[in-house]
Amino acid sequence: MGLRDKIQSKVAAAFSRQLADAVSAFSGVREVVGEYDPATGTTPAETIHYTGRGVFGGYSTLEIDEQHILSSDTKLTVLQSELLQGGQPFLPQVGDEIDGMRVERVGQDPAGATWSLQCRGTRIPALLNDWLLYSGVWDDSGTWSDAEAWSDGDVVNWALLSGIWNDSGEWHDNQEWNDGQHQ
Repeated sequence: MGLRDKIQSKVAAAFSRQLADAVSAFSGVREVVGEYDPATGTTPAETIHYTGRGVFGGYSTLEIDEQHILSSDTKLTVLQSELLQGGQPFLPQVGDEIDGMRVERVGQDPAGATWSLQCRGTRIPALLNDWLLYSGVWDDSGTWSDAEAWSDGDVVNWALLSGIWNDSGEWHDNQEWNDGQHQ
């Protein structure tokens, strides 16, 4: 067993035992644009989904420069052997989206056992235990329309799958959340 395998084995065990409270499952998405097809006049795109487990944390005041690393950025430490796409190891890239955050930088430890991902944005896990997220827009007449992606002014609804509770508010591009009903 090499150094990398030994480190991954020890960190995986810690993720499952000592660090279990700090470790979170996450999902990632990568949009891959294909070649332009002159016959159809389109550029096909493929969406790649992947999953992993890791520790979401922040950066120290010594690392934050408010230019490359913002105080609102998230540092995600991921065991390389647990970042998987279709059961196979997966290489994260700048531009990927993890739980609603954009990956800004990808690094790894010297042994190649863990990824260190700098993520920007507000973390919105795809599945919050028994919570379901869906988005849409209220127009001036009070009519609701579904939205495929969240954008400025969209209303994001949270609903408990058991149907006991639900709330909504507006999500804005400046990452500001206005709780309450649409005005």
